[in-house]
Amino acid sequence: PSTAAAFTLLKNAGINAHKVVVLLNTDDFLAQASFSNLANVQILLYDQVNAYDIANNQYVVVLKKDMNLFNEMVAQWN
Repeated sequence: PSTAAAFTLLKNAGINAHKVVVLLNTDDFLAQASFSNLANVQILLYDQVNAYDIANNQYVVVLKKDMNLFNEMVAQWN
């Protein structure tokens, strides 16, 4: 992954000009580095997610490879 690839991902989704929070795994250093260079992107690790950061962004991005982590995180809220 690279910053250009991260930007292209957001552009293809039509959200590159919006405030975006990207949820990432703690040990996904490549994705963290790639997205951290984009000004409109906030990175949150799955153990840092909170209501304020979710509400303060227009879009939440979860990478397909992390869907299991996302589902586990949401399951803890019930």
